[in-house]
Amino acid sequence: MRKIFVLLISAAAFLAGPAGPAFAKKSEWFTGSERRAAYKEVGQNLLTAIECRDSGRKALDLDEVQFRVSYGPNPEKVRFLWAVGTHYGPTRKKAEKRGYKLVSYNSFVRAKSGLRFHCAVWHKK
Repeated sequence: MRKIFVLLISAAAFLAGPAGPAFAKKSEWFTGSERRAAYKEVGQNLLTAIECRDSGRKALDLDEVQFRVSYGPNPEKVRFLWAVGTHYGPTRKKAEKRGYKLVSYNSFVRAKSGLRFHCAVWHKK
């Protein structure tokens, strides 16, 4: 059985601080296999929120989970971690140990399997 989805991206943002609503951008929905495109879209900006949802298909592969992110300028150089999928638990422990604060959390239960799926963003100034 393949892992449902693994995404753990740790990034230090070096340009801009918490984005106000006027400056925030929201990505389109990405699938698991498009996670690098999401990372590229955020770039040097600050990831501020994440949403995840089920595709509704039966398979347990990377494209069965979809997510989108909100991001904006980071003038205060806030560092962030984000996790989607099976690495949520280890990343949460790492974030707490290193002093990161949870700023966005979302989860859903897969209709086909009953498995809970998590995604989150943590910040550290």
